[in-house]
Amino acid sequence: MNTIEKAKDIIALFLKVEPAAVTDATIIDNNALHSSVLIHRMYATLAKGGMKVENPQEIKTFGDLIAILSGAESGGQGSGKPPLPRDLSLSKTSALSGTDLSIGVDIEDIDSMPHAKDYREEEFYTRNFSS
Repeated sequence: MNTIEKAKDIIALFLKVEPAAVTDATIIDNNALHSSVLIHRMYATLAKGGMKVENPQEIKTFGDLIAILSGAESGGQGSGKPPLPRDLSLSKTSALSGTDLSIGVDIEDIDSMPHAKDYREEEFYTRNFSS
């Protein structure tokens, strides 16, 4: 199974549709997945499958995801498209560290969180929580 098919299967699982229904125009951001925890779980699942994305907030459609993954596989060349604009209303640059910081509050059922033997090693938790 190639990368596009694997990604399509994972996206379809989270969107609760058949993989054949996932096209380049399929929306995969918070307009389709209304829980940020669900979005983070989706990207953690993609990362487990070898499809790690550094800035998922820049991805709006499945086509955007594939373009970024193709760029990562080809040494960063991508599709030749300029990078997508960041939504700066959701994050600010820290004057102290020079990195982007985001703050959010999510209320989720504990049963919807991924189960892990060691939370310090589970992709979802290492990407979304500090030590």
